[in-house]
Amino acid sequence: MTAKTENVSNGRWWDFWAALAALALVVTVGVRLWATDWTANLYILVDIAFLAGLAGLALGASRFKPGTAALFLTVYGVFSVGWLLGTTVHLEMTWYEKIVNFLSWRLITAIQTFTAGKAVEDPLLFLTLMAVLLWTLS
Repeated sequence: MTAKTENVSNGRWWDFWAALAALALVVTVGVRLWATDWTANLYILVDIAFLAGLAGLALGASRFKPGTAALFLTVYGVFSVGWLLGTTVHLEMTWYEKIVNFLSWRLITAIQTFTAGKAVEDPLLFLTLMAVLLWTLS
């Protein structure tokens, strides 16, 4: 026996083609940055753009309150960006050492070099800034 249910709307509209276009646009930005070949490891920006687009669409269509969705996106973003930046390190060490010790040390050194007005040779600062920008846009 089946019971008749009412279609309950959460007050949000969903357009598949608009969502697909938004995801394609964000991924296109990542692909175009990768194509410039400005620095090493730009390929991770494509992955970040795709993951951020999917997370943004999923949480945007969810029934979570905006504050809760923003918290989820922040946590997912920190994890995803950290994980993908960790894949650029090809040293034999644990993930904790890669991300917390090695990458954070490189990032702090790059920021200190930048604030001192010197040229930054490490691409990690640029990758991190672009990853945060792409995640925020998505």
